[in-house]
Amino acid sequence: MDTNPQPAGANAALASENERLRVRIKELESESPREPETGSSRRRSSTGRTRKLSPETKDRISDIPNHATDEMEKLARAVSYATAEHIRSTSDVLNSFADEVFKRGARRDSEGDTTLTDDVMAGVASAFHESLDTPRRVIERFFDAYQEENKPRSSPRSRTPDEPARGGRVEIKEKTVRTESR
Repeated sequence: MDTNPQPAGANAALASENERLRVRIKELESESPREPETGSSRRRSSTGRTRKLSPETKDRISDIPNHATDEMEKLARAVSYATAEHIRSTSDVLNSFADEVFKRGARRDSEGDTTLTDDVMAGVASAFHESLDTPRRVIERFFDAYQEENKPRSSPRSRTPDEPARGGRVEIKEKTVRTESR
């Protein structure tokens, strides 16, 4: 049983037409004085003419994916480090609260001049003051991580005269908190 719905003559006609078209394509290609076009090496101008892109332009265009990848990696690293710094800062805020309460509680036990409410409120005030430093710490950590592997590109953006020069590492001074066990 024949599964081909077309008659045998139709297949021969298609093969003949394909061969005729292949020959015509080769004729047209041989008549053309210019090189075959590649996807990004030629662009149409507003007048409809095709013009070739310079090697520098092709290099800059081909560098876009690498540049975008580099920037996304730096951004992801910076966001991760800033998040970790925020968690660290939150821990420092909680430690500040606990240290203040325990410090005042020990003094209250020896001097008797404060109440538990005063101790807790002093702890809250201490924690609040510590928490006000969190945005600076997170921003500095983000900036440090983003700039960590910042290598100048072939055509870096020039800064304006009033824009501060950035570079180097910003040191984050962290408060050391000691806890004493009783």
